[in-house]
Amino acid sequence: MLCSSSKLTKLYLNENQIGDEGLASLAGGMLPGGASGLEELRLSFNRFGDRGAQALADCWKRGGGRHLRHVLLASNRIGDAGAIAFAGAVDETPLLQVLTFGNAMGGNLIGDDGARALANSVVDAMPHMIELNLKLNPISPQTRQEIYSLLLNRNVLLIDLP
Repeated sequence: MLCSSSKLTKLYLNENQIGDEGLASLAGGMLPGGASGLEELRLSFNRFGDRGAQALADCWKRGGGRHLRHVLLASNRIGDAGAIAFAGAVDETPLLQVLTFGNAMGGNLIGDDGARALANSVVDAMPHMIELNLKLNPISPQTRQEIYSLLLNRNVLLIDLP
């Protein structure tokens, strides 16, 4: 489906129960030659976890996220390992402005280690980032404060209200 959709710029697949295997297949279709021109990707409420997150991060490392500006991944099962995978791949998404791992309806399972990795990647590799949303993830108050201070110096809005 995505392999012949090189002009596709927005993909909204919220609430489709994609799971890890489905996300791995979708990520394969986002590689260069497929739908690598995506600017907005919405995958909230899809029941994928760290394995799916790793597949999407690997896709980004291979050039599948070069045009992404908004990525919404709220209410899935992404933990620290998935967040760390994304943190290691965001330098390949140079236009990314909004990265959402939580919203008023639900978060993920990202804890202190994953949240720190994401925040550090924003500082180190994401010049256009304006919003990192970690709402409703199990992050300690101390780590929330650390991340808030780190991102405040970069003028990045951290959304992480319990």
